[in-house]
Amino acid sequence: MAKFFGLVMKVLSSNKFKSESVISENVSISGSIQGEGDLTIEGKFSGELEITGKLSLVKNAHIDANIKAKELSIDCKMQGNIDTQSLELLSQSSLDGNLTINEIKIEEGARFNGFIDMDFDLPTEI
Repeated sequence: MAKFFGLVMKVLSSNKFKSESVISENVSISGSIQGEGDLTIEGKFSGELEITGKLSLVKNAHIDANIKAKELSIDCKMQGNIDTQSLELLSQSSLDGNLTINEIKIEEGARFNGFIDMDFDLPTEI
């Protein structure tokens, strides 16, 4: 498991305590990360990543990883396979990899290269 240098934890105000971790832009991590809550990556990550909450990959992050997360938002260059319930590819994103998802939103300008395996129910009329 990777050691987290420069990782910031903060508690957001709400009725429930919710933790969010941030890997800052000057941090590079290679390895395996597993965790609960939300995670934002501003820096570089390569390896395997499993998060129970929302994962946000922000502009200028560099990601080469296989990812499993409840929700995922990408606004950077990423290479790797993704397994998530909900994926949002923002306008600056570039994704090379295969997806196993339930729902996807792709903004104009986003780039995707890969295959999608989507689990959904067909209407009964078909």
